[in-house]
Amino acid sequence: MARQQRSGTRSIAWKPALCLFLLVFSGCAASLSRLSEIPPPSSPADLLRIVSSRSDDLLDLEVRAGIDMRVDGVKQNGVVVLFHRSPDALKIEMKVLFSSVLSALARGDSLAVFLARTNHYLEGPSEDVLRTVTGVDLTPYGAREAILGLVNLSPLSLPRIGEYATHRDSLVVEIIEPLWTRRLRFDPRTAVLLEERVYSPQGVLVSRRMLSDYQLQNGVALPRRMEIVQDSNRIRIQVISRKVNSGVPEGRFQLKVPGDVIRVE
Repeated sequence: MARQQRSGTRSIAWKPALCLFLLVFSGCAASLSRLSEIPPPSSPADLLRIVSSRSDDLLDLEVRAGIDMRVDGVKQNGVVVLFHRSPDALKIEMKVLFSSVLSALARGDSLAVFLARTNHYLEGPSEDVLRTVTGVDLTPYGAREAILGLVNLSPLSLPRIGEYATHRDSLVVEIIEPLWTRRLRFDPRTAVLLEERVYSPQGVLVSRRMLSDYQLQNGVALPRRMEIVQDSNRIRIQVISRKVNSGVPEGRFQLKVPGDVIRVE
């Protein structure tokens, strides 16, 4: 039987490790070809349609990426390998200095995380587990979208648009939610996301992510570089290699933990 431990005794050392896990996936991209220019969106609805359809051809993904981050004043570098299979299977393996520090498996809205250095195991709703372990809130971006480097927009977002502006160097969309306001800036030539800012209802900037170096692989456009800034925390991601729609086998999506693992509630 696995031992149990209350969350109040968990180590702060979890945060850098889990933030690596959280955000590396948003930098997923590789090589092959550059994006083609598209006709300018004719309306906000047209832009939402283009953006939301970007993930339609994403069947599976394998990514290896390097991370440079500062979380809770702690600096750390690492390498993460990610496996994704549509619609909702996600497996992550993270190493720091060639030593495994984290394994995680997500299916649907459930997330299980094993932290090798402390022998801790957590399982539950994805957003709750991520917030408990890291203190980083990715809810405004959408957990799946943040992990895979996508955009949390759909035609259903149209009634929440507070502003839509066309500039020479960007398209700006403001989405007003009950708990925050998101301001997204897109490249006008390709309609890919360049920057997303999240504001509190009082207008305070609480989170920001920047995506760049987009490339097209097997019909899917994703960024090679990403940076997320939240409070004093900063995480930078650089993709080393990526395979898109190469056929990730089901066997990749398993999580092995020792029998004496400490379950944290």
